[in-house]
Amino acid sequence: MAKLKEALAQNWETGRRWRSSLPSHPGGAEGILKIPILFNNPYLLRPFERLTKAYGTPAYGEVEPTAFLAVSFLVMFGLMFGDVGQARCSFSWAT
Repeated sequence: MAKLKEALAQNWETGRRWRSSLPSHPGGAEGILKIPILFNNPYLLRPFERLTKAYGTPAYGEVEPTAFLAVSFLVMFGLMFGDVGQARCSFSWAT
């Protein structure tokens, strides 16, 4: 029984040292691992996952922002595209 307790204690200490030597996520407690996440989006939102990854992937338990980024990106693109068309019309009318 003493050998078992000694082996468990040694294994416990080795495991604690191993976990504390691993890199932790920024701003987190030392020794806490960052859990990887999986993007599971519909087919039409998958191209926007690259945009989400460019800004940084969300942590485990946070809201996954790909759908919000897709909608806001398309709205902003549409607004800017309309501004370019209006500028061309205004410029051609002025000259």
